Amino acid sequence: MLLVFSGYNAGWTTELSDEDQKNVKPGLEMIAAEPLRRVASPHYGASEEWRSKLGRLYRGDALTVLPKLKAGSFELIFADPPFNIGKAYGESVDDERDRETYLGWCRLWLDEMVRLLAPGGSMFVYNLPVWAVHIAAHLEHELTFRHWIAVDIKYFFPIRGRLYPAHYALLYFCKGDRPARFTPPGIPIVTCPHCGKEVKDYGGYKDKLDPGGMNLSDVWSDLSPVRHHRYKRRKKGLNELPVKMLDRIVDMASERGDRILDAFAGSGTSLVVAELKGRQWVGIEIEDVRTIVDRFAAIEEDAAIIADLSKSKNRLFTDDALVLRSRHKHPIGKFRILDSQRDLVEAPMNGQTPTGQERLPLDDEVKRVPGVVTGWLAVEDKGK
Repeated sequence: MLLVFSGYNAGWTTELSDEDQKNVKPGLEMIAAEPLRRVASPHYGASEEWRSKLGRLYRGDALTVLPKLKAGSFELIFADPPFNIGKAYGESVDDERDRETYLGWCRLWLDEMVRLLAPGGSMFVYNLPVWAVHIAAHLEHELTFRHWIAVDIKYFFPIRGRLYPAHYALLYFCKGDRPARFTPPGIPIVTCPHCGKEVKDYGGYKDKLDPGGMNLSDVWSDLSPVRHHRYKRRKKGLNELPVKMLDRIVDMASERGDRILDAFAGSGTSLVVAELKGRQWVGIEIEDVRTIVDRFAAIEEDAAIIADLSKSKNRLFTDDALVLRSRHKHPIGKFRILDSQRDLVEAPMNGQTPTGQERLPLDDEVKRVPGVVTGWLAVEDKGK
């Protein structure tokens, strides 16, 4: 995918390669590839504020726009609605409704999203556990429950009379018995930020660990929330999702050319991630969308974040961790790493083991697999 950036006023386009173009799904009228321009769509009850080669951005009420979209159009749907905790989003959003009114409103857009989800498609809903339990119960009538993903958040404010709430709920459902796309990225093990040594003792299982990374679990504790107002694109006090979360969801539940819907687009995190990863998208936001449009104009910033994230996916050790291990002379031992990372271990030591020992050929206990190099095997030096 070639990105050509020339500023918002001149417009910018996303060109797909011939191979990617084959994967683009036909027939979704709302996100047909057309020249960049601003149009009004009064017949949709909302204005189409902006479009790219891959997506359309609407300003309006989700309950007005969603019924106008074609059933079964989206392979991935993400929803991060207001949490009903009294935040001041703007004049168009009431974020302080009574319990039944809020849940009734949620059921309306949930039903529309179920209708719009393609067979085998995946749906993620992000909310507080107090609301997620009701949302999950409603979705189970039509979709298949996959996971309740706990997204770790710790603010450390003192709270009396109850357990400290330390996670948001990310509900994961699919349409059908199983999702058509499920490719979770491999996660690197936790290492010391100072020396690169593993924090957990893996004992005799080191050579059993996948060099492509650990299995992604349903507890995500490696996401850094966008808290400081210096880094937020929305006004102070409003949440902004980390790019890493949407990068992971898009990787796990879609492929290039697929179609993604976000009816509560907020700051546009899901939309820029979809664009940068070659997915078609429809975004809906009821409040001012200038924040999203401006974000696309400076999409190089998000592209750099995604490029950096790619360095810590599908590998057991990050490149930085391996460099630190070599610098501090921590042997890899029986851990297996990718062949592409071999130089990070060997170069700093000029072909010597971290302890100056002879490097031995692999023995029967540590098998070589394609694309993988095992680490240093410690050997007793009997000559000294």
